[in-house]
This record gives sequence, structure tokens and C-alpha cells, in this order.
Amino acid sequence: MWLLGISSVLSLNLIKEFQPFGFISLLEGKTIFESLDYISASILLPIGGFLTAIFVGWRIPAKEMQAELGLKKSAFLAWQVLIRYLVPVAIAIVFISGVTA
Repeated sequence: MWLLGISSVLSLNLIKEFQPFGFISLLEGKTIFESLDYISASILLPIGGFLTAIFVGWRIPAKEMQAELGLKKSAFLAWQVLIRYLVPVAIAIVFISGVTA
């Protein structure tokens, strides 16, 4: 981790011309810092959000979730529809637009 951190810091100055991931089309022309930023912001965060929404929406029992959130039945049903259907689609759109940009 230390080497990865130092190399990303140095890619802003001393090794700014070094682009080690040029063979990957998504990372072509990016320094180490830019590559790590792109991977974390455009790939890992959307995937984590998508998996969290799927887990919370489909795997956690509804009674437990409603008790935890403290919502009335109608508000909880609206929340449940959002977390199960709308949120994963929205995150998938963000993921696809981030990867293709």
C-alpha cells in the first residue's frame, strides 16, 4: 500500500509521464494517480453501491428493515420499491456512463 501511495503521489510530479496501464483501453493515457482515481470513482464505488442496494433490498427481511428505518408502512413500501428496482437501475446507468466516458 505504501508503494502504491508513493507512486500515485509521485505521478503528480516526478513520474508524470509514466503511464503503466496504457495497454488497458480504459486507462490509456492516465498516470498512476489518474488510474487509481478512475478505478475507485468510476468502477468500485458504483459496484459497491449496486451490491449494497441489492443486498438491502432483497436479502434483509422487510420487517427488520422497516423496524430499523422507523418508517410507516406506506413510506416503507415506497422505499422498498425504490431500493429494489429504481436504485440498481440508476446505479447501473451511472456505472455504464462512467466506464464509457
